[in-house]
Order: sequence, then C-alpha cells, then structure tokens
Amino acid sequence: MLILLSVLFTTRIVKPLAKLNETAESISNLTFTKADIRTGDEVEELAERINSMSTKLESAHVTLEGKNEELRRFIADISHELRTPLALIKAYATGIQDGLDDGTYTEIIRKKTDDMTEMVDRLLLFSKLQVEPYTHAPVEIRQLLTGILDTYRLSFEQQGLSVQFEDLLPPEGGMVMADEAKLASVFHNLLTNAMKYTADETIRVRAERRAGVFHFEITNAVGPSARSPVDWDHVWEPFYVMESSRSKLYSGTGLGLSIVRTILEKHHAIYGVRPDADEVTFYFSLPFMDHHSDPEIVRS
Repeated sequence: MLILLSVLFTTRIVKPLAKLNETAESISNLTFTKADIRTGDEVEELAERINSMSTKLESAHVTLEGKNEELRRFIADISHELRTPLALIKAYATGIQDGLDDGTYTEIIRKKTDDMTEMVDRLLLFSKLQVEPYTHAPVEIRQLLTGILDTYRLSFEQQGLSVQFEDLLPPEGGMVMADEAKLASVFHNLLTNAMKYTADETIRVRAERRAGVFHFEITNAVGPSARSPVDWDHVWEPFYVMESSRSKLYSGTGLGLSIVRTILEKHHAIYGVRPDADEVTFYFSLPFMDHHSDPEIVRS
C-alpha cells in the first residue's frame, strides 16, 4: 500500500511540479515554453496561470525588443543626420583657415548651422509631444483648416503647385474636441509633406462629415521610386525618407509624419496611409462633438 501511495504521489504531484519548475526555469532564460499538465486539480490551474504568464511575457518581450531596435535605429539616424552638416561645417571652416574662401563659405556654414538648429528643435518637439499634457477644447474644424490652407497659398504658388480643396462639411461646420495648436500642427505637417514630395503640380485636400466623424484626406502623386512594393507603415518612423524631396529648398528633417502620428495617437484618432498606383493619400478621423459618445459611431 505504501509503495502504491508513493507511486500515486509521484505521478500526481511530484512530476507535474517538476514540469512547472522546468517551465519556470525556461521562462527565466527568456525561452517562453508552456507546461502541458492534465491533473484536474490545483496543480493544473497553476500550470494554466504560468502558461498565461509565459504568453504575456513573450508578447511583452517581443514588443520591448521591437522598441529597442527602433531606439537603436533612431539613435543611428540622429547620428547620421547630425554628422553630415558637422562634417561640412568643419570642411568649410578649414577652407576659411587655408584662405580658400570665395565669399560663400560663411554662408554655407550658417545654412548648415540653421539646419542643425531646426533638427534639434524638431527633436525637442517630438520628445515633448510624447509626455506633455494635451489641452482639449472645442475646435471649429472648418475654420481651423481653411485658415491653415490660406497661410500656405503663397508657398504653394512659389513652388508652382495648386491645391484642390473639396469641402464636403455641412454648412454649419462642426466642432471636434482637440488640442487646437497640436491639431494645427498635424495639418501643417501633412501639407508640407505633400508639398515636398508630390510628383506633379496638384495636391487634393478633402474634408467631410462621415458617419458622425470629421474625416480629412490629403492626396499627392508619387514618383517612380515610391511605386514599387514598399512597407508604407515605415513612413511614420523618424527620419524615414522614401524618395528625395522635389525641392531641396523645402526639404525637412524627416520628423514631420512622426509628429503627426504622435499627436493623432494622443487624440485617439483613426489615421493611416493609403497608397495607390501613382499617388498616396494620408487620412485621419476625429469624432464630432455631437456624436462623441455614440458607440456605433466610434466603431464605424
């Protein structure tokens, strides 16, 4: 009887506990295995909880590794972007020391210094947007959008571009709950991005009320290098450039769309990019205040 009880004890308790110990050891070594235990008692419940913990830890580990990789790439990109103007500044400063200045060296140094200053300012803004509080208040969306479009008309004309604005909002416009300054920054960055990279002379802007939400789209043509199969989700990453700007005069820091993503995510907005054969459309949606709490609208 004692032998039989020992065998039963070993089978029902000791062996499952040994498996749990092996599983815990594997998890501690970042090998997220699972224990297959079918005892029908508290030990099986414990195994299920450990398996659930293993799954969650694996998911968190994958997410963390992805963020670490993004951080490494981000630091590498920053280093590259800052190294280039620094190298030019050093080269032209050496040229001045050697008496090679033809009268343009100081202007080039000043321009590269301004570029670095702009980049640092954009990096500080990008960092600040991650942590600073957002002040949400009612914003009349048509008034905000049309005012921003008016400020860009001269810039577009200087570049030989035209904007086709399709205003499908109701006559009374509409109010959205947002941080007005940061929402204006979204419009600014999307407009300047289209102005830099459009492959023709026309940019289409569309604003409409769709199922109780404000829906905004901006569409521009793309060059041949952007028509090949690419992962368009990367355009939201800092310093990602799919193709060269059409005008070096208006080239930016590669942070505009990252700033757009950060602001829209802080507003819990639906946003994305929709590439087509020869054009690309960036879009986002925000609930109008009169439908802000309607769950059916939120789902749509």
